[in-house]
Amino acid sequence: MRKRSMGLLVLLTCFLLVMTGCSEDKAEDMIKDTIGALMDAENEAIEKDTQESQMDYDDDSQDNEALLEEELNLSTDEVSHAVSAKMPEGYPYDFCPLYEPSEIEIAIRSEDDVFIGYTVGLLTKDSVDQVKNFYMGYSPQNTNDMGMMAVYVFEAENGVDYATVSVMENPDEGEKEFETSFTISVGLGK
Repeated sequence: MRKRSMGLLVLLTCFLLVMTGCSEDKAEDMIKDTIGALMDAENEAIEKDTQESQMDYDDDSQDNEALLEEELNLSTDEVSHAVSAKMPEGYPYDFCPLYEPSEIEIAIRSEDDVFIGYTVGLLTKDSVDQVKNFYMGYSPQNTNDMGMMAVYVFEAENGVDYATVSVMENPDEGEKEFETSFTISVGLGK
């Protein structure tokens, strides 16, 4: 689970940086800094887990639900990230609403001197078409529907803020109770 979440975090961060229109050099530096911070955090978590499991093999009181309550904060000199399984504070629901009912798999809030970004991975038991129709109802400026996957782009009137929504059949074999997976990336200029 941790490897999948960390891999998803790296992919979503890269996607967010590309979509925000950062210069190639700045995006590359931000990605390197983010990956370095993620690797450090992962190594610390592994070391902590190893120490805790050596202390008490029989402590089953901490389950996955407790892990969902934690927030991982990563920072470099140029960018900060907050990662959790809860909606990030300040998410612009009025600009890009969430399809309901859905469950948050991962949520990221990133910030630097130029933008604030939100990336949220969600799952729902509803069909791909139901989610697609929901976002089509908000009249996206650009649409790319490839059948199994659709991407919708929403642009604000200020020409800076944007949101992308990617909708597809849930590919995770371990989460087959959910039919649809969707990712929302929002970039807001400061």
